[in-house]
Amino acid sequence: RTGSIHGLSRFSSLMNTFYRRHLGDEPYDWYPEPVKNMWNTVAKAKIPHPGSVIGQIALIGTMPIILEYVGAGYGFSRGFGGAAAGDGK
Repeated sequence: RTGSIHGLSRFSSLMNTFYRRHLGDEPYDWYPEPVKNMWNTVAKAKIPHPGSVIGQIALIGTMPIILEYVGAGYGFSRGFGGAAAGDGK
């Protein structure tokens, strides 16, 4: 379970590197000028970035399961890092 937490924290820091609140926010410097202009025009519409919307939906659906696994290890066999059954094995 510790490895899961470590992986989630590394993944979240990576996602913050590329985070864009709205579609077209802060176009990259290496984009050609016409492409930058197009993305700046799109950014004015303040359309939520599809990745953040899908990410929020995924978190809403999976967070209870993840927290239960990390906190107690219930629902998984010991081979997958689940809680011990109390049978001494």
